[in-house]
Amino acid sequence: MKKGDYKEYLIGNSKRVGRITNMFKEKYCSENRCVPLEVYLKQSLNDPDSYESDELSIDWQKDSSFVVVNSFRAKNAFGAMILNKCSAIVDINGNVSNFKIGN
Repeated sequence: MKKGDYKEYLIGNSKRVGRITNMFKEKYCSENRCVPLEVYLKQSLNDPDSYESDELSIDWQKDSSFVVVNSFRAKNAFGAMILNKCSAIVDINGNVSNFKIGN
């Protein structure tokens, strides 16, 4: 590799990451929702129908997967709406792993 070649590699790699991220968002996300994470999350809620997404962040991770963090509101066991947060790794095929829920 010649001096300066790393810059072309980094630019090419960042464009690739951008294309993959856009494809992921178009396929699975709209507004403040990430469908694979939402489906997985609703299985653990006391009242899945009360779920309201508040804020969503998606960050690229190695191997065509993303760290997705979702702030949301939902009713707890006592019927009160609470603000909570969950995170998971979602791959390019919509598979969810390392799901964590809590503030």
